[in-house]
Amino acid sequence: MQTAKNTPALIICSLCLLYACEPEELVIPPNPNIPTEVVIEAKLPAVLYSNKKEITLDASAMKALNGNRSLKYLWTCTQFLDGRTPAIMYPESVSTPVSNLDTGKYNFHLWAKDSYGNEANADYRLTVLPDTLTGPPVISSMAHTTYELPEPVRLEGPSDIYFVNPVDRALKFKWTLVEQPAGTPAVIIANETTLHTEAIGCVPGNYVFQLEVTNELQLKTSGLMQVTVAPDPMAGTVKIYDNLKWTSFKDEDGAVYVYLTVYDPQINFTYRHNYKTEVSLWDFTNQTWQTLTEYEWSGYGNSFTINNVDNVVDGAPARIRVMFK
Repeated sequence: MQTAKNTPALIICSLCLLYACEPEELVIPPNPNIPTEVVIEAKLPAVLYSNKKEITLDASAMKALNGNRSLKYLWTCTQFLDGRTPAIMYPESVSTPVSNLDTGKYNFHLWAKDSYGNEANADYRLTVLPDTLTGPPVISSMAHTTYELPEPVRLEGPSDIYFVNPVDRALKFKWTLVEQPAGTPAVIIANETTLHTEAIGCVPGNYVFQLEVTNELQLKTSGLMQVTVAPDPMAGTVKIYDNLKWTSFKDEDGAVYVYLTVYDPQINFTYRHNYKTEVSLWDFTNQTWQTLTEYEWSGYGNSFTINNVDNVVDGAPARIRVMFK
């Protein structure tokens, strides 16, 4: 009878022991030997210099990069010319030939997946250019360019000349003048055998220059560059760029005199053409113009500076006369 009375207490104690010994949730750390990503890498040319060849999409380096584990591959082309789908011979292989490539731009997409479910994607672009391996050089069109005198007339060959032609091509260049305004003087091309050069002696008007490109097979291609030369908007004028009060006139000998009232001890002039220049400072005491020496003013190119004006006139506003002839 005593055993029967103690049975509920025994059950309660057993339940308490059962709950007290219930294990915590087991957390299994990740296995460092199980990869969590796929490293993707492939090789194919960025530029193909012939539309008569095939290429190889090669991702064989991925085997070693991913520990030689089993991988699935899928090659597709997501950009191509309308109606001209390239032929990927083995799209599910690590490497595959591709043919039916015409001139244009392509985008090849590679998808890869390992046995652990990790995936990776990558895109590879290809530009196919016209066949230049056995043909003449390729030259892009050159823009119609306008230059304003006295700006130099630059002859700029196409900047992509070494991109649209194979990198190992030995290209030679020759510039010639094809057309110029009637009755104008001869034009000299500074260096006619370089891709970029200058034309010397151009006057306002329209010119046409030809660039001839020759490769090592002695095959030639030429292109035209149209140039418009605009007149110098400041021809025969003198421009004072400082914020000064000034007047000017031209005498019977063709000399231009510029008169200024100056409060700054140092001023700068900018003018066009190589005039003979004479700088004079008004002498308030003797009421006459005093020609400055080369030590009191300095010039370079088409500009000059008058130095230390305040030292000459004791800080008073200076009156300056500049003659250009």
